[in-house]
Amino acid sequence: MSLSKVCERSVTCTSSPRIHALCAALWLFGGIAEVRAQPANHPAAETPSAGTPSAGTPWWSQTAQQEESAEEEPTEHERVGGNGPSELQDLDELDDTGELDELDLDELDKIDDGAELDELDELDELDELDESDKSNTFHVRSWGGFGGIELRTFPIHREGVLNNEQLILEAQFEADVVLKGGFSSYTQLRFLIDGFDRALHRYEPLEGYLLYRADHWDVLGGQFVENWGIADVFNPVDVLNRRDYGTETLDPVRLGELGVRLRALPDGGAVFGQPVISAYAIPLFRRTLFPAERNRFSFAQPPAFLDTSQGMEPDFVNGMLFAGRIEHTLNTRALNADLQYIVARGPDRFPFLSSMPLADDQIIVRPEYFGSWVAGGGFRAVPNGVGWSEFTFKAEVVYKRPYRLGDFPAELPDDYIQYAVGFDRSFGGLFTERDRFTWTIEYVAEYGADDPLSQFRPFDSDIALRFFWEAQNFSRVSLEFRMLVDVSTSELFLEGACISQLRFLHENLQLRVMAQYFVPDPVGASFLDFFPDNRNFRVRLQYEF
Repeated sequence: MSLSKVCERSVTCTSSPRIHALCAALWLFGGIAEVRAQPANHPAAETPSAGTPSAGTPWWSQTAQQEESAEEEPTEHERVGGNGPSELQDLDELDDTGELDELDLDELDKIDDGAELDELDELDELDELDESDKSNTFHVRSWGGFGGIELRTFPIHREGVLNNEQLILEAQFEADVVLKGGFSSYTQLRFLIDGFDRALHRYEPLEGYLLYRADHWDVLGGQFVENWGIADVFNPVDVLNRRDYGTETLDPVRLGELGVRLRALPDGGAVFGQPVISAYAIPLFRRTLFPAERNRFSFAQPPAFLDTSQGMEPDFVNGMLFAGRIEHTLNTRALNADLQYIVARGPDRFPFLSSMPLADDQIIVRPEYFGSWVAGGGFRAVPNGVGWSEFTFKAEVVYKRPYRLGDFPAELPDDYIQYAVGFDRSFGGLFTERDRFTWTIEYVAEYGADDPLSQFRPFDSDIALRFFWEAQNFSRVSLEFRMLVDVSTSELFLEGACISQLRFLHENLQLRVMAQYFVPDPVGASFLDFFPDNRNFRVRLQYEF
């Protein structure tokens, strides 16, 4: 390092006028001394070392020469990164006033040497090693759950033995545990009873599986739940898990399926990215759960009653379900999208309901299960460009072809196509700087089936509207409103919900208030005609942990 550069460093480190004067004098006398020191007769030229100016070169032209030689081998001084002893000696002779003591050359050397950065790198490596060791040892990665109590009341009472109120007590617990050697496990337990109707009760694990994960594949075994859906109101492609219609009819809870999933995770490209190829084998048949006999949403109204013990169920071979799914992303200049393609074969999740009259004028309704071939796919796409990035376009479509499981059912449902298309639009700052508002329009319909079972499918030609507002405030207040209109039968379904955290009582306490309003088709040929006068009001208090 030349003396002039040392002085330049001192100028950047202090603003003292005396230092500026000393450096100016030093630069001037240094230049004169170098000019006077040039010999009259130059010896044979020698190749200068990198970073060292050639003999006889004045200080004002050394910068260009040093830049030309920067790619050559560095000097010992540059390799070490410190100041040369001669330069330090010159500084000691110049620093008569002691003001240059303000320069901490040791600290500058540390910065030049990158010692502090090396220390940070070592700390990062230690953190990475710690995380690596932790991922290979037994520990609970996460756990939690909730407990809640919900009161459901039906303002319009109905004659008969049906309950006009429900008191739902529900609790769930989940735990994600990391085991050794790439293994992990996940468990989700469910507990639910109706305080007014002991026939409605659920004591079961929704999920409980063991997962082994490698670099480009994983395998899962046990009971698990997967959501394949894309659209908001109804998901034709979501055919893997059977449903629990005993607690919710229009949006039933998914039931865990006991089986095996093998998944490949190959490397993706810039356009077709993040490919996931999954294969499923569900060897054990599982029944669909229906509402209790006295439930207001029971599928059999007096004098008829549903008897699941009289149902026609498949044997072991016919009860197996196999499915496959391919997922990937699509990234182009026009849009970014998530796509999936599915195929499945096995017992349909909603059986055919046949009636059998009895001698005492009563009617038994029993489920008769059948199989279905299902093939289809869907996408979720977000366009690029000004004015379009807040839109999300969605679509799902499947073709279903039923088949008999042995000799039943006697009446096989028709083939049909089921689809859902729509889009979301989100924007912020509606009322405050932080709130977020999303509105959704979807059309859900099916084509090709007019058999009796099609009446039990609630969405055959429906327009759905959804408005969702999040305050994103301290109490996490949100409002949601949904409206479903059947364009062919004019039936109407309205639903509203308000959710808020009761932080003034406890930060994990949540209050939900919801209301549902039904207007069945006056002709009497719609899904809601099975559940007349089922308008209800719900209040739920839930504690999350």
